[in-house]
Amino acid sequence: MKFYSAYGLTIESALPLPDLISGKGEVDIGISLTPPTRPSTAEVPGIQCLSATPARVHLSWRAVGELVIQDGNQIVITPAPDAAEEALRLFVLGAGFGVLLHQRGLLALHASAAVIDGRVAGFLGGKGWGKSTTAIALRQRGHRIIADELLVVRIDSEQAMVLSGSSPIKLRPDVLMSVGGNPDTSVPVRPGHPKYFVSESTITEGEFPLRTLFLLDVGDTLAVAEVPPAEAFFSVAPHVYVCRFGTGFLQATGADRTFRQLGLLLKRTSVMRLYRQRDLSQLSEIARLVEVHSPE
Repeated sequence: MKFYSAYGLTIESALPLPDLISGKGEVDIGISLTPPTRPSTAEVPGIQCLSATPARVHLSWRAVGELVIQDGNQIVITPAPDAAEEALRLFVLGAGFGVLLHQRGLLALHASAAVIDGRVAGFLGGKGWGKSTTAIALRQRGHRIIADELLVVRIDSEQAMVLSGSSPIKLRPDVLMSVGGNPDTSVPVRPGHPKYFVSESTITEGEFPLRTLFLLDVGDTLAVAEVPPAEAFFSVAPHVYVCRFGTGFLQATGADRTFRQLGLLLKRTSVMRLYRQRDLSQLSEIARLVEVHSPE
């Protein structure tokens, strides 16, 4: 068992999690391993929720394994036979932590984020829309990255605070090369997956107030437009991490709390739509535009 830290929590894990920093002190989360078995959804692609209650969620991922997440403090991993350790880590640090943090009452968005002048700019969009790419473009201009995959927010009476994440930035080969990386010498996210880890550590530690959420969209010209408050809720809601598991999951595990949190978040955060072409040559311009629209 090894000890790690993420999202302000101390984790004791039987599965090595080298992406996390070392932790110490009283354990908040325990991660254990059970003997391998064939997943219950062996013929179904992607991550599936097999059952959900407020205290217990059972997830399955074909060829990787199953997770049982309980009480916001425990993840039990049952690997599939011959499951790659890299894939198990992705499963735990992505879907597993997304559910566990939901159980703990935190709001998790499927997003990347960077710290600009002490405040966080988050980037929301569907798969392949450039969340990580936008964050790395800001890193190229000297800003720190605080989240990739999971943007985790603690909301208090005055502000929304982003808690530093667990996952290093993952990039497609063309994006990796555009920022000076080399796919031939980089570590793939998992066998057969067309993304690579950025070689050096990228996630900054600490917590910072969330200032702006940018919804990534395609447009003929590079532009930013404010999203009216009446549209902001319905524009951001699909990017709440646990929404990926569907309406039944939300109803079974506390959708009312989640969407109350989102409403409070949007009272403390501006929402912008960022239009850009799918053109890596625009990255520095995109980063400058984000800086301009992320005031203190």
